Amino acid sequence: MGTVYRQKGRTIWMLKYYREGRPIVESSGTDDRTKAKKLLRNIETDVDRGLPMSSTVGKLRC
Repeated sequence: MGTVYRQKGRTIWMLKYYREGRPIVESSGTDDRTKAKKLLRNIETDVDRGLPMSSTVGKLRC
């Protein structure tokens, strides 16, 4: 289970969730809490399915 929170003095919502026992904190990129919660739900679904969660997934190396 993850959480959506806002740091003091910031407008962008942050996401915190766990993958393989390690906490991952990342920006949602939005100031709308509903959109941030929906993004977190999608990420948690991908984690449950075991899908790779790397920024290099889908990139080609030339």
